[in-house]
Amino acid sequence: MLGALIALLSILTAFASYESSAAGGEENDANVEGQAILADSNAEYLRANQLLIYDYSMFDGFFIHEGEDEFRAEYYRANFSAELNAAYEADPENPFTDTYYGEVFALADETYAASSERFEDAQAAGKRSTDLQQAMLIMAVGLSFSAWASLLPSLSQMRLLFVVLALVALAVGSVNLLGSL
Repeated sequence: MLGALIALLSILTAFASYESSAAGGEENDANVEGQAILADSNAEYLRANQLLIYDYSMFDGFFIHEGEDEFRAEYYRANFSAELNAAYEADPENPFTDTYYGEVFALADETYAASSERFEDAQAAGKRSTDLQQAMLIMAVGLSFSAWASLLPSLSQMRLLFVVLALVALAVGSVNLLGSL
């Protein structure tokens, strides 16, 4: 029985170690992907802010020349971004509405949300890896108890205690392992 206990604890410890390593790899992959998407998101925010400044400049030029110099006013109006053009057609008095800003920043917000999702995936994989490491630790302790028990004489009280502790570690470690998979 003691040999079977040692073998079972060895196998479960190795399995928990492997799964923990795999979860750690998933965490790393998700973090790297999240950082790459976040970099894209930052670039999109910069692009959106540049478009916003450009639209403000074009609208100011249009506003200054409207009704006084139609040629210049049309020049500025023709250079509105598609988002500002749509917003101006919807409300010429106040084109800079929440809808306009939402359209300008839509891609930046979308990529930021995608990066946040990957970081959440990384955090979940990291927690899973930690939980598996805990299961591995418990089973490794149980393995050491069973190994010590195998070295003691068969009628020793310490051997019985070590076997009981190894069985408890097997039970607790198995519950943690199954809860982490």
